[in-house]
Amino acid sequence: MHSTKYLSKIMDEMPIGPYHKKLLAISGAGFSFTSMEVFVIAFTLPLLISSWNLDPAAAGFLGSASLLGMLIGSYLWGYISDRWGRKASFELTILFYSIFTGLSAFAPNYEVLFLLRLLTGVGLGGCLTVDTAMLSENIPSKHRGRYMVLLDAFWPFGQILATALAFFILPDWRMLFLVAAFPALFVALLRRFVYETPFFLAKQGRMDELKKTLDKILIQNKTPMQYSLPAKPEEEKEGTHSYLELFGRKFRKDSLAIALLWISLNFGYYGIFIWLPGIFASLGYSSIELYTYILITAVVQFPGYFSAAYLVDKIGRKKTLLLYLFLSGIFALSFGMVHDTLSMLITISLMSFFCLGAWGAVYAYTPELFPTHLRAKGMGWADGTGKIAAIFSPQIAGILMAQYSLFIALLVLGGSFVLGAVSLFILGRETKGEAFE
Repeated sequence: MHSTKYLSKIMDEMPIGPYHKKLLAISGAGFSFTSMEVFVIAFTLPLLISSWNLDPAAAGFLGSASLLGMLIGSYLWGYISDRWGRKASFELTILFYSIFTGLSAFAPNYEVLFLLRLLTGVGLGGCLTVDTAMLSENIPSKHRGRYMVLLDAFWPFGQILATALAFFILPDWRMLFLVAAFPALFVALLRRFVYETPFFLAKQGRMDELKKTLDKILIQNKTPMQYSLPAKPEEEKEGTHSYLELFGRKFRKDSLAIALLWISLNFGYYGIFIWLPGIFASLGYSSIELYTYILITAVVQFPGYFSAAYLVDKIGRKKTLLLYLFLSGIFALSFGMVHDTLSMLITISLMSFFCLGAWGAVYAYTPELFPTHLRAKGMGWADGTGKIAAIFSPQIAGILMAQYSLFIALLVLGGSFVLGAVSLFILGRETKGEAFE
């Protein structure tokens, strides 16, 4: 491997331009499709339960199939991306999602649909991991925090799109899966025109390719800039290309801190949002009211992201996360304590505002904890470990609601956000302004 210290200075002097904005949009599409998957399953599960006479356990496993796939995909694509590059993985992950989402429309039975949903998740897990590495390694450090939060701000677009498609297409769940596959196929084609990241090329010592890539980016941005590359970059000790390096002395504390943070966010988020349509339905709201309320919780996420995008660069990643996680927990619990429609909408909207703002901040924070040769694996470790919590969270929430009450379920789910803030306060470090290695 080769040192990338010289490249950090070049990248930090590069102005933001059209290439960076195009990359943000193309990367963000992967986040939108992941969000759409979560809510497509939430809307179609009741129909599948009645059509195929599924018991609660079978329905729960089917709902978790794509999450299990995301767990596998996070680890798998994180390794592939660090070993062989971001660009190929960037193209293949979204194609994986598109193909298996489309095939889900033709599933003849429960077992086949479960397998196809799992394979869909493998692609989506890669999107969250690889897209983060791809974008973060192209953005100057002074803009990186804001851009990484804006990357996650594409998430509510998926929720809105899934809600709209479900409203117009359901009860034909097969058509819903088929329609959901086509936008991703278009994005997969667009990703062919994105370049390998400069940091990956520099780490590999591919200097001719690095110069061509930097020149192409500057041409697209229409911002000429003088720079010089070393004829022979400094050699560094070869990494292991193994996840085990994350648990060595240098990265052990960061790896633990980020895993606990992702577990807390995944447990709280998926436990609440997977059940949200069912919660509103169980309270007697009509289909129109249900879809309207889900849309409201999506729309309020945008100012949550924009406020977090401002704060991560103003007060830092850690302080922003501490604030937003704590308030997510408070308003999740408040949602379980109120009973009139207006109060429920206000509390769940505020929870959605702060929870998704925290998600944006964690995508700014995570890639900054790891060097280039471990960045995608670090993201894969964080996202994959978090998905373990996401798989079990909806089932735990369902049991708590059935045996106790909605309040008890939200006490546990909201408490997860607060515990995440506590663990970050104790173990986490600030990364604002740090140059990439």
